[in-house]
Amino acid sequence: MREFSFEQLILHDQHIGAHFLTVERGQSTHRHNFVELIYIKDGEGVQEINGVPYEVKRGDFLFVNYEQTHGIFPRGAMTYYEVMFDLEFISRELINKNNAFDILTLSAFENFGADLDKNAAPIVSFSGDEMYAVEHILKDLVSELSFKNPLYKNVIHGYVETLFSKLMRKLAYHLPEGLSDQKQDVLFKIMDYINKNFSEDISLETLAERSFYNPSYFSRIFKERFGMGFKTYIVKLRTDKAAELLKTTNMPVKDIMTNCGFNDKNAFYRALERWYNSTPSKLREQHVIEE
Repeated sequence: MREFSFEQLILHDQHIGAHFLTVERGQSTHRHNFVELIYIKDGEGVQEINGVPYEVKRGDFLFVNYEQTHGIFPRGAMTYYEVMFDLEFISRELINKNNAFDILTLSAFENFGADLDKNAAPIVSFSGDEMYAVEHILKDLVSELSFKNPLYKNVIHGYVETLFSKLMRKLAYHLPEGLSDQKQDVLFKIMDYINKNFSEDISLETLAERSFYNPSYFSRIFKERFGMGFKTYIVKLRTDKAAELLKTTNMPVKDIMTNCGFNDKNAFYRALERWYNSTPSKLREQHVIEE
């Protein structure tokens, strides 16, 4: 499968790109390391995202998350706009405290395995005056990025915020019942992911990027919601699991340490001392394991 990187398509000092394109034949399925918005200007056909085909026509806007597979299969000529962002643009330039949960909803929680209703597919449709307004914004966005007139970055920022706001409003109409409230607790979706993968190499920076948050903002709201920092929470999860295994199994201490995500013996012992005021041998002595 062909893979595209942001660096192949966009200048290294930019974090956003936009093009107006025409295709007349299907493009092979590919994957890329950036987020892509696709708006159908003319024509019709199928856009495939992660193996799921979506019938598209003029006025349809699609969201393709990074690392998703994507294919375009027009019926005849199809013209469309594509707007590409790297994760840095989204987390540092676009997200703020008012829209963070909405933008994560747009990504359909796919990084955390959420089971959304099919009506919440990452595609919305515009018509009438709103369709013409979206097309005008996209045309100007491509122009600004091409000519780079004075203050073009400020203009681009405004256009992108407007596009995302329009997508958020449209998407809100298609969310399954109850999800609108559920998105306010999206951190619990992230928590579920952490609880299932705590023994892996999970870093705050990586998880923040996957959820489109700025790492410092992600760290702050995590601590506000759960009462401890991200790293502390991970260590406690690993320690709790290790203590459980020490109490209930004959597994060697070294294997327990490794299976619970500890790569350093001293860090493992410090964690047990902090959370259990004990050592591996003392925990085992206190809980005799029946053969």
